[in-house]
Amino acid sequence: MVKAMSSGPRLCTVVVNWNRASDTVECVRSLRNGGVEDNRVIVIDNGSNDDSATRIVAECPEVELHRMDANLGYAKGANAGMKLARERHPDFVLFLNNDAVIGDQCLVRLIEALQRHPECGLAGPKILYYDNDNVWFAGGSYNRLLGYSKHPGMDEPDDGDGIEGPVDFITGCALMVHGDLIERIGTFDEDFNMYAEDTEYCFRARAAGYRSLYVPSALVRHKVSSTSGVPGSNIMTPQRSYYYARNMLLLVLKRVPCPERFSCFLGQFLISLPYYSGTIAMQRVDGALRAYYRGIWSGLKWAVSQGKA
Repeated sequence: MVKAMSSGPRLCTVVVNWNRASDTVECVRSLRNGGVEDNRVIVIDNGSNDDSATRIVAECPEVELHRMDANLGYAKGANAGMKLARERHPDFVLFLNNDAVIGDQCLVRLIEALQRHPECGLAGPKILYYDNDNVWFAGGSYNRLLGYSKHPGMDEPDDGDGIEGPVDFITGCALMVHGDLIERIGTFDEDFNMYAEDTEYCFRARAAGYRSLYVPSALVRHKVSSTSGVPGSNIMTPQRSYYYARNMLLLVLKRVPCPERFSCFLGQFLISLPYYSGTIAMQRVDGALRAYYRGIWSGLKWAVSQGKA
């Protein structure tokens, strides 16, 4: 399992930016109050077509910025950062959305929690919305009978409480991973591009014997969907709808073991499809419902191509 550390932790933080320099600068500056001195901050500029890279380096000279030739999706951007981080053999790697702002001592609290729970290889904080005190994430749960995930307590006011302990998954918005686990299971699955790559990683970690840990004493605020949706909301835009539908199917087919796989597969059509169809229809975002159905079709085509269906 995870080894305890006898000296100060070596941390690497990976942030992926695409055309949102202001968010990234605020995110990086918040890391200075995280409580960990030895923190190598790696920013992957994922093919921005504005002046993001220049602004980030000018305003945050402590970062190591690496440019991708094109926007290849979040998973590939995060993997590029992970590979650079591994060169340093860190004790921990934090994957942090560029529209997230960490609270005081957040990093050290996540690390100390992982040290208290050697059975866990990943940890995540309580995440509130950026501009109010409602909960966005307080530990992820996954229904292994019907194959859907949820954020318990989402959109409810934060009561300042919470129990530290294992959960089914941690969101990639702020995901602390032990270096031992990275060496064991490697990078994010790039088939997922964006959305559910974090859940898939937690499932793969669980299969390797590592639990995921929710740490409510660590706090992050999140602007929510700044890159892929409507900032500050959970609106199902066409891009978000497509990847939600496609990637939850891939998650079931790739990572849910038999015999649960069959019931989870059915759950995508009996539970998730009606739920998201109704939600998207009520939100009335042009093209989102078509995108959701295209995502389902894309997931099914992937299954056939891989001999999964």
